[in-house]
Amino acid sequence: ENMAAKSSSSNIKEANEHIQALHKRVYELESQLQMHVLHIEELEKKNTDLQRLVIVKDEEIVKSRLNLTNLESKLAETQSANVTNLEEIQTKAKLFDELLVHKSVLESVIGLLNSSITKNN
Repeated sequence: ENMAAKSSSSNIKEANEHIQALHKRVYELESQLQMHVLHIEELEKKNTDLQRLVIVKDEEIVKSRLNLTNLESKLAETQSANVTNLEEIQTKAKLFDELLVHKSVLESVIGLLNSSITKNN
């Protein structure tokens, strides 16, 4: 009986140690799980923040593209106006060149007209 009691007592002690070890391991695993849950929540928040940032940046890209399209349109209008102005200037320059070619004749005609006006007065 004494042997059986010692064996039973030893078995109970061993079982209690095993249960304590299991409790300790469960506590460790729960702590790790809690850390992982916190880490997942942190990652989910970062993911949400990044998604918001992506939306903001996408909106900025849309606005920038619209702005670029408007600027390209204004540039095309400006270039067209510049071409028109250049053509007008070139036409006037040709006229001026022709006038310069005939300058001496025009000066003679003006001189004759002036002298004619002077004689008549």
